[in-house]
Amino acid sequence: MKIYTFGYGGKSLKALAERVHELNAIVLDVRFSPRSYVPQWRAQTLCRELEGFYAHVQEWGNAHYQLPELGIKIVDWDAGLAQLHIVEDSGLYDAAVLMCGCTEYRRCHRRGLADALTLLGYEVEELAL
Repeated sequence: MKIYTFGYGGKSLKALAERVHELNAIVLDVRFSPRSYVPQWRAQTLCRELEGFYAHVQEWGNAHYQLPELGIKIVDWDAGLAQLHIVEDSGLYDAAVLMCGCTEYRRCHRRGLADALTLLGYEVEELAL
């Protein structure tokens, strides 16, 4: 399964939905909390707009998202990986998009997730929209 990462800051949900369907990918929301000040990026909206191509994986969220000075702390790497394996084993999707709100990939926890998945043999790249 191909893995993409995606930071939605400043991006369009419509563009993401189109790309997700082109890739036959599921969006795995790796925010600790699937809330947003921007209504289009709230979990309820994502569920409705992505119609079966969305899941929240809090286990891969950054437990320190409200305290960036403490650094990045993934809630539960193993449990998140188990969720990815469930998605893979379902055979429903060709790819997964690890999504969070950060605009700067280098400073985001999804980079750490991507690095760890690469070490496990996954092909990972940032999704361009």
